[in-house]
Amino acid sequence: MTPNAPTHPPDPAKEKKSDPAWSFLWLVVGLAPIPILLGVVSSHAGYGNTRWDAPLFIICGICSLVGGLGCVGFIKNIAVRIIVGLFLAVGFLLLSWLIAAFAACSQSGGI
Repeated sequence: MTPNAPTHPPDPAKEKKSDPAWSFLWLVVGLAPIPILLGVVSSHAGYGNTRWDAPLFIICGICSLVGGLGCVGFIKNIAVRIIVGLFLAVGFLLLSWLIAAFAACSQSGGI
């Protein structure tokens, strides 16, 4: 094979296109725990826990995990996709908890 041999371009029909709209949809799913946790915080203003707290926290974790893995669907390497998706899911969950904690502190009247 000669060094100047023409290479064939990849077939566009076989190449997977990444649509930013799908990534945005998964971002919304990953950040869905924010309104859920804000609803929990506002309903507990001065009250104890309810029986719905544990299922809501599990739903928040699942939303963050699915959203984090879905946002990186364009990455071709499966191992890298899973690792980055898990880091993104943890980031979504921590962001949700941080926003809920700030909302709870603002409702309690301060420190």
